Amino acid sequence: MTETEESARDNLDARTGQEGDYYAILGISARARHEEIHQAYRRLAKLWHPDRYTYAPPDLRDRAERRMRAISRAWTELGDPIRRRAYDQRHADVSWMSDFPQATQPSQASNGAGMFVGMLCVILALPLLINLLSGGLHETWQVMVASVALLVLSALAGLFFVNDSPMAHLANSWAEGEPRGFHEQPVAQHSSPPRFTFEVDDDADADADADADAAGSRAFDLLVEQALATIPEDFKPFMRNVLVRVEREPTDEELRRMEVGPHGTLFGLYTGVPLTSQGAHAVNTEIVTIYRGPIERYCQGDPARIREQVRRTVLHEVAHHFGIDHDDMPDWLK
Repeated sequence: MTETEESARDNLDARTGQEGDYYAILGISARARHEEIHQAYRRLAKLWHPDRYTYAPPDLRDRAERRMRAISRAWTELGDPIRRRAYDQRHADVSWMSDFPQATQPSQASNGAGMFVGMLCVILALPLLINLLSGGLHETWQVMVASVALLVLSALAGLFFVNDSPMAHLANSWAEGEPRGFHEQPVAQHSSPPRFTFEVDDDADADADADADAAGSRAFDLLVEQALATIPEDFKPFMRNVLVRVEREPTDEELRRMEVGPHGTLFGLYTGVPLTSQGAHAVNTEIVTIYRGPIERYCQGDPARIREQVRRTVLHEVAHHFGIDHDDMPDWLK
């Protein structure tokens, strides 16, 4: 696809008021699972994030801005299950809709837990049936009790095997539900509002005595701490799973993974699952990394510029943790 075609597709909403093909923008199938959509968004966001094109030619920076806006729009619509369903319903005439039942209505045919409990009832009923048929029960009362138990287990098995029966719904609700007190456990572990974690590069501390720039390193760490302190108190409890660290330079692996070219640089990097995409289950520690070297070179050693750039970078990456896309941030943070 040429840049002209790409630009025309990215600006379709603004020119015609019509929606673009968000699945095509993210390069995924309309039958993709939420995890696949999220992975595609993260991959493209890393590739086209404007921070990587700070030193790029103007036309390349403009292209990155356009692509990032289109990617953000696609993620806004497809990353939210409710908005995705509404988007799919608006495009219900597309041929792939018949192959994508999740987009139209939830499936009612799943009865895994009901089938499982029903099979348990059958297994329990088999010994009773065998004893009755083989004449292994000699007392009348034993035959009556076994017969009643066999009838009850058979009836229960039949109810659990039927998808829409109350017993099947009860079994599936029990199997898919969360344990009692699941949401309360993390809260009970904190007697006071939790705060974010700040980590200084271990290598910098280990080499502090031998590093002639140790004082500058400590001063930079202090700037990061000051920037974190500007986060409103109301937001800090939501950062208990965030680890903020300072590193001198991006590693070769990070640069390769982010596909940073000779005209790009990295001031900071957010790695994790934003709050807006997290479900009830726990996620791994989210990491915000601030790179000292690129910021100091970009600011040409000017202390005032370094302080401001550190503040912008820290708040920019923390905003990603709260689910704010690049396109939704104020201009002074982009």
